[in-house]
Amino acid sequence: LWNRGLMMTIIWGTMFAGFQLIVLSYLMLFLIEELELSAIMAGSLLAIAQVSSIIARVSWGAISDFIFRGRRIVVLALIGLLTILWMLGASLMSVGVPSITVYLIAIVIGISNLSYHGVLLTLIGEQAEPGQVGVTLGVAMLAFHIGMIAMPPLFGYLVDISSSYSLGWRATAVVALVCTLALLAFGRESQHR
Repeated sequence: LWNRGLMMTIIWGTMFAGFQLIVLSYLMLFLIEELELSAIMAGSLLAIAQVSSIIARVSWGAISDFIFRGRRIVVLALIGLLTILWMLGASLMSVGVPSITVYLIAIVIGISNLSYHGVLLTLIGEQAEPGQVGVTLGVAMLAFHIGMIAMPPLFGYLVDISSSYSLGWRATAVVALVCTLALLAFGRESQHR
């Protein structure tokens, strides 16, 4: 709790775990209800996001290790930026949006919101005090699950009160921006690498 850099990483991870569950809970509903796509098309787009995430999880790890030489916060910030961009893009989408736009959003969701886990957990493990990795990861996972439980209903509430997904996507984009800027400003790379 006294390690500010570690706490910023856990807070960022909690919010992004919540965003992940928002995507898994609401993306198909958004595509069907707001964009009036068929259930088959919506399911295909979710599958594209998931396949993109499989490739991106390995790629982000390699980028973190080889391009940024273990600077995990920079990689998480890039993932945060991509998340903000797709959320803002989704907030502007309406019926009749070109198919290519919807496919690109699905891919960006996969390479951002659904693929940050490896880099995040590596950073937390590196930030933990020696001999405290297990308890640190346990506390982090507890926080992540709180985000996963709390955020989807809040997103749904915003959709309900506004009768549109636009407010929900914009609100989550603002939270993602604040968390990512805070991680960049107050996060600390590990000294134990």
